[in-house]
Amino acid sequence: MKKLRLLISALILALASATPSLAASGREDSSSFLVWAFLSVCGLIVIVQLLPVIFMAFGIVSGAVKSKEQKAIKAVNK
Repeated sequence: MKKLRLLISALILALASATPSLAASGREDSSSFLVWAFLSVCGLIVIVQLLPVIFMAFGIVSGAVKSKEQKAIKAVNK
């Protein structure tokens, strides 16, 4: 338990000391509207490409569950 507490303390200390250096980059964001619109369209394309995968995975899972239910019903009816 003592080793775990020491490990967590070291991790928190490392992350806390790295935060100010990451925040102090000093870079200004001068991206125009067109850049943000382009990135939004790219994100939209990625989401639209993932929708069929999600629907197919849902269909596979529901088909597997349905076949198990049908097997159970057939076993009960015998």
